[in-house]
Amino acid sequence: MASEWKLDGLAPCSDLSPKFDRIAAPMDHFRIPFQIWGLFAGCAKIEGIISSNEEALSLEYRVSDTIIGAWSGDITTRRFVWADLERAECGSGFFSPWLVLCADKLSVFDKLPSKTPGQLRLRIPWRHRRQLRALTSEINLLLSYREADRYRQQLSGPAGGEVDRGGGTAGRSSIVDS
Repeated sequence: MASEWKLDGLAPCSDLSPKFDRIAAPMDHFRIPFQIWGLFAGCAKIEGIISSNEEALSLEYRVSDTIIGAWSGDITTRRFVWADLERAECGSGFFSPWLVLCADKLSVFDKLPSKTPGQLRLRIPWRHRRQLRALTSEINLLLSYREADRYRQQLSGPAGGEVDRGGGTAGRSSIVDS
């Protein structure tokens, strides 16, 4: 009869489920330089800055030639909302650290050079490697919060209430019922 025990002042287990509507602490704003080499058979490169905030990840970059160094294109800004990204990975690399952004659609990185569709690999200068690890952790944390929030909304009913899974009262945890 453990289910009859009641403690005054404690909320039922269903009220203790985590809410991931917002991140408890605001996301750090990062600005890290990056490079993409090997454009146009090695004759051009992209240099820019990757920045993040609560709404999106932004790449601000410029294409320039690697032979003479006299030509460079206009500054272009691409913004990727968090819903378009799937995950981020980082590594040390042999010569320089790298960041790989993975998207859930092939069209997300379609205007940027990439060997693998749906992925973008950025080379990061060595002195920014600690910021790179922090940025990767922040991106993955934010994406996991969004995934958990999406999952929680799927478990909720269409009107926002709890779904009755049969055999119990809606809103009661199955752990408490057993």
